[in-house]
Amino acid sequence: MASLLIFTSIIIISFAPNRHNIYGCGSNKNLWHKAWNGNSWVPSKTGWDNFGGNIKWAPTAVTWPSTGNQQVWSVGDDGQLWSRNSSSGSWGDWNNWGGSFASPPTSISWGSNSAAVAGVGTNSALWMRSNTGSGWGGWENHGGTFWSAPWLVTYGNNQRAVYGVGTDRQLWWKSWSGTGWGGWQSLGGTFISIVIVISRGSGWQNVYGIGSDQQVCFSLVLMMT
Repeated sequence: MASLLIFTSIIIISFAPNRHNIYGCGSNKNLWHKAWNGNSWVPSKTGWDNFGGNIKWAPTAVTWPSTGNQQVWSVGDDGQLWSRNSSSGSWGDWNNWGGSFASPPTSISWGSNSAAVAGVGTNSALWMRSNTGSGWGGWENHGGTFWSAPWLVTYGNNQRAVYGVGTDRQLWWKSWSGTGWGGWQSLGGTFISIVIVISRGSGWQNVYGIGSDQQVCFSLVLMMT
C-alpha cells in the first residue's frame, strides 16, 4: 500500500541502538506497524504491516532491550484490553486480557523481563496488571477518579510511578517504593490534556501537559529521593 490513514496518535519505541518500531491504529480499526532495522524501513518506507484487531484508541508497547522482545496492547471496541507479543522476531496472535476500559492504555518495562500495563476503567479508577519476572498477575484496582488516560514511568532501580489527570483536572500521581504502592497525591495544576512523563536520570522525572491557558507545554520537574 502507498499510504495509511492513522486516526489515533502513533507511538514509537526503541529496542536497540538505531532500531525502533512505530505502531498506530488505522482508519479500519486495525493495528498497523513498521520498523527501522538500522538500515531501512520494514516492510518498506511507505508500507505497513497489518496486525489486525478491532481497536479504538492508540496502542501502547514495551520492549526488553536485552532480548529485543516486544509486547503491544490496545483497547478493543469491546472495551477490553488485547495484546500481541513478539519473541525472537516472530509475532503471536491476539490475546484477550479482559478488563473494562474508558481510556487508552499505558505501559512500562524494566529489568530483563518485568513490565506493567494500566488504564482507566469505566468506573474512572486506575487499573493495573504487573509482571515482576514470575508471570502476569491479575487486574488491581488502584482507585482514583480520572478524566484522562494515565502514564507510567520508571525512574530508578525498582522505582516507578503512575500519573493521571483527575476529574478535577489536577495532576495526580503515586509511586512504588520498592515494596509497595503509596497513596495518590495531588500535584495541582489545571490540565486539558493527558500528561507525558519521562525520566532523564535516576531520581528525576519530567512531566509535560497542556494547561488551561492552552499553552503548548506545561513542564514540571521532580526530583525523587
